[in-house]
Amino acid sequence: MGNRVIKTNKEGTIWKNFKEIIEENVVSTTIAGNITVTIKSITNEFPFTQIENSAIYPIIVIETPSLPTENLTFKKEKVNGSINISVYTNQAQSAEAFLSLISDAIDSKKHVLSELGIKQIQKGETTGDMVVRGGMKIHVKTISIEFKCGYIKEVGF
Repeated sequence: MGNRVIKTNKEGTIWKNFKEIIEENVVSTTIAGNITVTIKSITNEFPFTQIENSAIYPIIVIETPSLPTENLTFKKEKVNGSINISVYTNQAQSAEAFLSLISDAIDSKKHVLSELGIKQIQKGETTGDMVVRGGMKIHVKTISIEFKCGYIKEVGF
């Protein structure tokens, strides 16, 4: 599972590793009334052209990671990164449930991410919001994940 983080395409590799964990562990949830709600898609940006289409919800948006770097040695760099993961749904209860599933999945797969070079994972703040679009309430829950990773720089002479 997953790909080791390397200098080239580190953003894409980190994003893909988080996506794979969520795809495998966050599929559906059951809310009050014994209603099963299933994720429709996992993407890297919100599909604004379809915001009023109730058929697209719930969706999970995993943003491109923020990866400020600092030099450790002449050959190594360390990344102090963060990634935001959001759930958009038209049921408040499922937004909470999916955010909990995402949090649990990240916790239970820290060892896998560590083996891939994504270490010292800390869950940051969670935020929530609700907007009305086309007469439909859209509930948004976001969790911020902070991490560190190091890799070998390509050095040429």
